[in-house]
Amino acid sequence: MKRICRITLATVLSSGAFLPGLNAQDALLTGYFTDGYVYSHQLSPALTPAKGYVSMPFLNLVTSTGGNMKATQLFYPGADGRLKTFLSPEVSYGTVMGNLKPDNVFTSSVDWTLMSAGWYNKAGWIFNSIDISIRANEYSNIPAEAFGLVKNVGMTPGNIVKHSLDGLDTRLHSYLQLSFGQSFRIADKVNIGYKLKLLAGAAFAQVTYDKFTAELSNKSWHITAAGQLRCEPLCIGVKTNARGEKVYDFGNLSLGNPADIASGIASNLGFAGDIGLSWDVTDAIQLSMAVQNLGFIGFNGACVGNAVETVNYAGYPSQTIDD
Repeated sequence: MKRICRITLATVLSSGAFLPGLNAQDALLTGYFTDGYVYSHQLSPALTPAKGYVSMPFLNLVTSTGGNMKATQLFYPGADGRLKTFLSPEVSYGTVMGNLKPDNVFTSSVDWTLMSAGWYNKAGWIFNSIDISIRANEYSNIPAEAFGLVKNVGMTPGNIVKHSLDGLDTRLHSYLQLSFGQSFRIADKVNIGYKLKLLAGAAFAQVTYDKFTAELSNKSWHITAAGQLRCEPLCIGVKTNARGEKVYDFGNLSLGNPADIASGIASNLGFAGDIGLSWDVTDAIQLSMAVQNLGFIGFNGACVGNAVETVNYAGYPSQTIDD
C-alpha cells in the first residue's frame, strides 16, 4: 500500500432543517485509509481513486452513529466483575446522574448509494464523479433527567420524586441526493476538488417537548407534557379531550396520495456543496481537508401539531429493573 498514513480533517458547516442530524463522522470509513478506495471522494472531493469505476446499483450502504455519550456512562463494573447497565441496583442513582451531561446527544445516519460512477478526463488530471443516493439522519437530545426517570421507576419508597425532561427533542429526516464533483491536480502532489449536491426532502419528523414533568412514587404517577410534533408526509390529527386540552389523535393518521407525495418532494428542494484539498506530503503520508454539506433544505409541507396533556396513573406497581 502506497500511503500508510492519511490525516483527514472534515468540517461540517450547516444550516436548515436537515443539518442538525449530520456529523463529521457520517462518511468516515476504514476504506478511506486504503489506496484506491473508489468512494474516497465522498469524504473529500479532492481525494481520487487510482482509476475510474461504475458501482453496482444499491449495494453500497453506509451507517454511522455519533453523539456526546460514552459507554462508561451507561455500563458500570459490578461486584462480580461483570458489566452492569445503569439500571442495575448495584449502580447508585447518584453515580449515574453524576456521569451524565445535562443534555445527552445521540445521532445516527444511513447513506444508501443507488448509483455511483467516476472517471478521469483524457489528460488524466481531472477526476469526475456522480452519485445518486438516499440519506437518512436522526438526532436526539435526551436530558439527563430522562435516565433518572427510568432509573427511579418502581424504586421510590412512597416519597414523590420529580423529574423535569424539558427540552427532550428527537428528529428524523430523509432526502434524495444527486451530486456531481470534480477533483483537479493543480500541482505534482496537490489536488483541489468540489462537489455540488441537489437535495429533495422525502420525509421529516420532529418531536419536541418544551415542558415535560413527571412526579412518581410507588403509588402513583403524575405526568404533565407540552410539546410539538412536525411530520411529513404522514400527518397525525389533534383532538380536544374531556378537560379541553388539545392532544394528539393517533387514531387519525393521514398520508397523501402518491401524486401529492411526489409533489411534496419536488417542493422540498435544497442545495449543498463540498470543497476539499489534498496534499501528498510524502509517498507514505497524505494530508486532506474538506468542508462538507454547506447548504440547506426545507420541508415546506410539514404537518404541525401542538398538544398539552396531563396524565395520572394510580396504583402503579413497584418494580425493580435489573441489568
